[in-house]
Amino acid sequence: MQQGEQYTAFHQQLLQLLHGEDFQPLCSDDKLNRLINFCAQELGLERAKVACVAEAVSLVNVHSDALLDRARLEFLTQHDDISGLPNQQAMRSHLEALLQAPPQGHAVFMLWIDIDRFKSVTDALGSEQTDQIIGTLASRLQTLADQPREMTARLSKDEFALILVHPSAHNAGAMQRIDGIRQALRRPLHIGGQRIMMTASIGISQYDTQEAAQLLQEAEASMLEAKTHGGNQSVIFTPALQRQRAQRLLLESELTKALDHRELVVHYQPIFAADGSLQSAEALVRWQHPERGLLQPGEFLPMALRAGLMVDVDYYVVEQVCRDLRSLRSRGLTCRVAINLCGQQLCDSRYPQQLQDLLSRYDVRGEDIGIEVTEEATTGDTFAVATNLQRLAEMGIQLSIDDFGTGYSSLARLKYLPFHKLKIDRSFIADLPNDQDVCSMVQAIMGLAEGLSLQLVSEGVENSAQRDWLAAHQCDFLQGFLMGEPMPLAEFHAVLTQQTEVLPAVAATNARR
Repeated sequence: MQQGEQYTAFHQQLLQLLHGEDFQPLCSDDKLNRLINFCAQELGLERAKVACVAEAVSLVNVHSDALLDRARLEFLTQHDDISGLPNQQAMRSHLEALLQAPPQGHAVFMLWIDIDRFKSVTDALGSEQTDQIIGTLASRLQTLADQPREMTARLSKDEFALILVHPSAHNAGAMQRIDGIRQALRRPLHIGGQRIMMTASIGISQYDTQEAAQLLQEAEASMLEAKTHGGNQSVIFTPALQRQRAQRLLLESELTKALDHRELVVHYQPIFAADGSLQSAEALVRWQHPERGLLQPGEFLPMALRAGLMVDVDYYVVEQVCRDLRSLRSRGLTCRVAINLCGQQLCDSRYPQQLQDLLSRYDVRGEDIGIEVTEEATTGDTFAVATNLQRLAEMGIQLSIDDFGTGYSSLARLKYLPFHKLKIDRSFIADLPNDQDVCSMVQAIMGLAEGLSLQLVSEGVENSAQRDWLAAHQCDFLQGFLMGEPMPLAEFHAVLTQQTEVLPAVAATNARR
């Protein structure tokens, strides 16, 4: 047998092995343990199956190093080097072949899986721990798509794909399988001594007569829809969904024009002390759309984030707040106003100076401004985040960590970052005071805030029972529809005027910092 023929024999058997085809091992050769161990250990294959290629390789033992290199190269062109899963190219090829001869009596489902908050979580970890997360998730997915002609693939750093083949008469069972996949990804990961929770957004498309490319596009569109609604859910593709997405894409293009035409408006929601005195306010953006009326943040901010417009929206809001504070001061009124800051700006070393320039332009003091950032926003570049927050605090700006309890955060980060306030997410407040477990959790957060010398703000206070419970447990500040809904500047001016004494709500921790 010539060398080329020897390589062909080896190559054919190795490809059969990598595609999971069944056949009996022909022989084994101790001299080829390095090759067998490579396939078994590095590629995650069973050693018994690997032995089936030994005969072809033993025929050309003198060339085994070159064959090993060629086999590895062949594998890596079709597989992800971290997870060992087929890559996007291999998955597309498999899907195209599957759809050319769809299995009779079976439905084919394409799943596009995006791991929620992947970047914010892995930014706080090292590369080795990130690889462990990828490997664990890949392993879980592989065990759930193990039927003939099914496949699990890794598409990008935080995206996977599954091709499921399920009996047509049991589509309900297919949906149960898909929900099981989502639940499996929710199971805690134990990486580097940490317990990490991950969730996934899953887009689903079902084969009818589409080409493979269209099936993939539909699955991806459904996944994006799942993320639009907060993630941790599955969405199946429908023509109506496609129309809705087209409308949102149109809205994204209109948002750029809205910034130029100043269609965004800022409303102010007052924040009160437990004794009922108005202490500060939070600036909340709305879009006065010329055709659709007043749009709430949830209707356009996710689009702004996807379209890369969040920095522009944030700057727009800050500038409008500065204008409004100058207007209030001209009428003898003062009040600290908190603005929300996106993670991208929090990591930008230029932002503190940009904000200082804006404050100076409108003659606004740093003490008149508060900045709220989510837990997730603090998990980016740790050094850049800490440096920027310190610079902002030195400008007199009061810093709050927003939506506490819903994100991925470290208590050490809370201790060393210069925050002044901690805001309890409304999801905790909603079940007060009837749910004892929630009461215990809120009391634990209160104890944490006290231990860290942070003032506490409760968001989403909507009834007197919630207000009374929070006041009885010495919550510092209350915010919610019970005390005041977000309102235009003119209405907020009236509320300020009614106060016999307006306090700027300088945090007690300012003296400490």
